[in-house]
Amino acid sequence: MLNCQGQGNRKKQRRRRKHRKAKSIKRSDSSSGNPLMIFMLDGMRWDYVSRLQNRMPGFSRFLSEGVQTEYVETIFPVVSYAAWTTLSTGVYPETHGIMGNYMVDLEEDPTGNDIFRLGDRSTTTKAKWWQNSEPIWITATRQKKRTFLRYWSRCDVPFNSLTPEECSGYSSAGGVQSINKTLSVGLEKLRDGFDLVMLYGEEIDNLGHKYGPDSYEMQTALLELDAVFMEFLEGLDKYPRLRKKLNIIIVSDHGMTDVRPSRGVTYLRLDDYIDKRDILRIVEDGSFMNIQPIKSSVNYVYEQLKQIPGVDVYKKADIPENLHYKNNRIVLDILLVSRVGYIVVGLQSAKQIPRPHPQQSYRIGVHGYTPALSDIRAIFYARGPAFKKNEVFPPINMVDIYQLYTHCLGIAPQPNNGTWTNVVGMLAPPTR
Repeated sequence: MLNCQGQGNRKKQRRRRKHRKAKSIKRSDSSSGNPLMIFMLDGMRWDYVSRLQNRMPGFSRFLSEGVQTEYVETIFPVVSYAAWTTLSTGVYPETHGIMGNYMVDLEEDPTGNDIFRLGDRSTTTKAKWWQNSEPIWITATRQKKRTFLRYWSRCDVPFNSLTPEECSGYSSAGGVQSINKTLSVGLEKLRDGFDLVMLYGEEIDNLGHKYGPDSYEMQTALLELDAVFMEFLEGLDKYPRLRKKLNIIIVSDHGMTDVRPSRGVTYLRLDDYIDKRDILRIVEDGSFMNIQPIKSSVNYVYEQLKQIPGVDVYKKADIPENLHYKNNRIVLDILLVSRVGYIVVGLQSAKQIPRPHPQQSYRIGVHGYTPALSDIRAIFYARGPAFKKNEVFPPINMVDIYQLYTHCLGIAPQPNNGTWTNVVGMLAPPTR
């Protein structure tokens, strides 16, 4: 159910918007709300800071000055593009339409070649993928707020012909020093008078995949990240007027779990259960898959997939409602979800997107599965005049966070799936 920050329900908008050349909006000085910085750390698991808190003075200081939740329950599927879009809109994937890191649009191209691919800008920047739900930077822009984004999702794709004032869309930028540069640029933009500054850092996710969430390399990177974050806080201290009015929200899109066989994880291969001749297209791999058999083989493939141990298999109509996933045209006829302790390796075929590396015998860190897995929970931290200080609150859902953006900025929200009562307790009493 969609709501507008406690202002009642609104009917979902289903119409497709026409794509025209981006137009600018005349901007004026903000008359309400305070500036807001949103900092997203890809792959920052809910317990990373607590495990090292005595050695992370930067984050410890931030949390003593603000609030945190025990964790954030993510959305399904627990992958970056879907979560980034939920964090930007406050709605579930079945509404915003970004159903994963890989998608195929069979309605527009029944051959299965109209594909959205993580890391392929030529496919992810097609405007058609992004017109279902208005992101916060467009809502803020329409309401005369100055907006700046660095590496945040596909902010570089116009929505309903509008773009933010300044934006560089997602581009892989590894290394903690890249995050340092991003924070430095963000502070500069806040000093320049931007109302909404949205920043993204990728390195924690990269290291989680490569070395695992419990690795020495991850611990080292977290300590480096903390030092960089402390440098940002100390830089902000030099501008007390800005610091006094600035709200900062730190989020992540998901956590990470270790799936090495030495951790007891079982690897299964899709090639051992189905014949690629029965398949039109499969997207995603490992922890979940969207599967489109050829029409004459849907029931046969479904029955074959049910023979795989350690997975849940659903026809589209039977996907559980609590996943908030099935009510979108992009979802294919069959959904396979691995259970904890299992990885299903996709077909060795061009029909599989992405195609697994034939020489890769196992993986180290992954996310996905369902939001019930504790390892893939995300974070929510916040400080500033809008928030209480030094308090920990119960878990919230990822869709709840959007409401706090609009509250901090003093703007009207778009319809969203958030529950206001889940977050209102974190807010400081209004000042007179």
